[in-house]
Amino acid sequence: MVCCNITMTDIDAAYQWLYPILLASSNRQYYFNTIDPRTASSLNLKGFSGSTLVDMDASDTLIMKTRSSAHGAAQNNIYQDETWMTVYLAC
Repeated sequence: MVCCNITMTDIDAAYQWLYPILLASSNRQYYFNTIDPRTASSLNLKGFSGSTLVDMDASDTLIMKTRSSAHGAAQNNIYQDETWMTVYLAC
């Protein structure tokens, strides 16, 4: 069981799409909370969260990432004080 949260600031409206949370495991990728920053009303400080069951075996890896369309000079900042990931082994 994986629970995660990411808080972003100054999300640029130049992105066409943004996946604030992408969990990349050895077996597959899990996408959460697709947004279109061009249509959002306020993107100064925005929190996103998600949880899922992830199929993992011994020696597998799990990384929390973000993914965007990354057009031009589009940018955003990750607010580290409110970004976290918790993993619970549920057999």
